[in-house]
Amino acid sequence: MRITLNDVAKRAGVSRNTVSLVVNGKYDKVKEETRERVEDVIQEMGYVPNFAARQLTGKRTKTLGVILPPLRNAFSFYNMSEMSSGISDAAGAQGYNLMFFVCNERFKQGLNIRLLKDSRIDGGLILDNGRLVIHNIEELERDEIPFVILNYRLERPKTNYVAIDKEHGSYLAVKHLIDLGHRRIGFINGSLPQHIEERFYGYRRALDEAGINLDPECVVTVTEGWVEKTGYEAADMLLELPQPPTSIVTSSDLIAIGVYKRLKEKGLRVPEDISVIGYDDIPIARYQDPPLTTIRQPYYDLGVKAVDILMRFIKNRDQKSVHESIKPILVNRASCSYPPR
Repeated sequence: MRITLNDVAKRAGVSRNTVSLVVNGKYDKVKEETRERVEDVIQEMGYVPNFAARQLTGKRTKTLGVILPPLRNAFSFYNMSEMSSGISDAAGAQGYNLMFFVCNERFKQGLNIRLLKDSRIDGGLILDNGRLVIHNIEELERDEIPFVILNYRLERPKTNYVAIDKEHGSYLAVKHLIDLGHRRIGFINGSLPQHIEERFYGYRRALDEAGINLDPECVVTVTEGWVEKTGYEAADMLLELPQPPTSIVTSSDLIAIGVYKRLKEKGLRVPEDISVIGYDDIPIARYQDPPLTTIRQPYYDLGVKAVDILMRFIKNRDQKSVHESIKPILVNRASCSYPPR
C-alpha cells in the first residue's frame, strides 16, 4: 500500500503541511528538531514524494492524465475517439497537454492509475467502459488527486463524474415508436450492469407513460457484448415469439446491424414489416439500408465537459464533487414507420 503524506504526518506527530514543507525543502519554516524527526520517519516508512506532495508547492505541470479502457470493437474505438477529441480540444484551449494511459486488460486499470499518480500531471480523466474497480478510485481519492470519470455514474462524495443519460436515450427511442403507433416493442439490452439498468428503466418508463403493459418476453439481455452477432441472435429470439414485436429498440448500432441482417434473411423489410432503432449513431449507421434511426450520444461534448469540471477542481480543491449528465438525442432516419396492419 502506498505511503502518503498523511501517514508520515501521523507517525511523526506533526501536521500534513509540516511534512510538505520538509519534503519540498522549506527548512527555514520548520524547527530543526521537527525536520529531523520528519526525515527519520520518511526514511523509516519508505515514503516517496508523489503527485500530491508536488502539488502542494503550488506549481502546475499543465498536463492532464487520461486513462483509456480496452478498445475491443468499432463501437469502443468510436466513442473513445470522440471523447478523446473533446478532451484534447478543451485541454488545448486551456494550454494543457495530455498524457494517455491505455490498458488492454481490466486488472491493469489499477496499474494505470498508479502510473497516473506517479506522473507529473495536474489531474486525471478516466474514460470508463462500465468496469471501474472501486479500490483503484479510492487510491486517487486518498491522495487527493483531482479526477473526473467519464460516462459512468459513481455516487461517491469525493468523486466527480459526467455521464450520458442512457435512461433518457432509451426513453426517446421507445416513445418515438409509440408515437408511430407501435404497442409491442422488442428491446435488446446490453451486457454492462449499470448500462443495463439505465436503458431498461427508460424503456419501461416510456411504456408506463403510454399505458402499455411490459411483456418480459420482449426483453432480451445480451451476454457477448454490443456487437452484430448478439443482435443477429437476439432477433431470432424475438421473432420466434407467439406474438412477435412490430418494432425493436437496441442498445447499440452494431446490435441493430445484426438485427438488420437476420430480418433480411427471413424476408422481412425494414421498416415496412418491422421498425428498428439503434443507439450511439456511429458513422456507419447512416449508410445502412435503410439508414438507421438511432440515439446519438454526444461523446465529444462529454469530453469537453469533463475537462471543464476538472479545471475547476485543479484551481479550487475545496469544491463539492460534481455529478452531471448530458442528454442524448434521437436521430430520425428511415428505419421506423407505422406498424404493419
